[in-house]
Amino acid sequence: MKSILKYPTKKLILLYLGATLMILGAIQYFIEKNAGIMIDKPIASSSWYGLVLRLHITCGLVAIFTGPTQIFEYFRVKNIALHKRIGYMYTISVALSGLAGMVISFYAMGGWLSKAGLFALSLTWLSTLSFGIYAILRKNIQVHKYWLHINYGVTFAAVTQRLLLLFGQLMGVEFITLYTFTNWASWIFNVAVVVWLNSRMGRKME
Repeated sequence: MKSILKYPTKKLILLYLGATLMILGAIQYFIEKNAGIMIDKPIASSSWYGLVLRLHITCGLVAIFTGPTQIFEYFRVKNIALHKRIGYMYTISVALSGLAGMVISFYAMGGWLSKAGLFALSLTWLSTLSFGIYAILRKNIQVHKYWLHINYGVTFAAVTQRLLLLFGQLMGVEFITLYTFTNWASWIFNVAVVVWLNSRMGRKME
């Protein structure tokens, strides 16, 4: 029987384009100690904070790049062993980046609302990962896929936020106000889109 699974070329191009842009934007944090949003930030001079921030960025990038091989059916069906190995890498990356994200959220600019947005993002990231792991341990593949799809939506919020920041700044929105807004909107928007897409695909399969 001929497989009806198609290689997700266009989707992968979009996802990896976003991931590549993230790498280009993250390089500055490894070249200079006070770069990007770290400029004029008192905590930036702390060695431990720099280490946690770079752990968050590095593991987040690994998650962004390995995630697509987990969410597309094509890769899982073609090589289940590779799917599992990359899945372990993705899981560890999200766990480390999410925990680091919780720590650095307490030092985010923009006041308590901004801090709460980043903390909620990290909490949602870790929670949906936990739900996905619990489901696969119980051999519930459909529920596992559902939660991992949502989890990657949260992972990709880093890219969504940069795009929102870019558009907002081009429109002349004050940065702190914009930054606080995107700390919430980036991941909530992504999760809403993923839930909608899953619902749509579920109706198609009925």
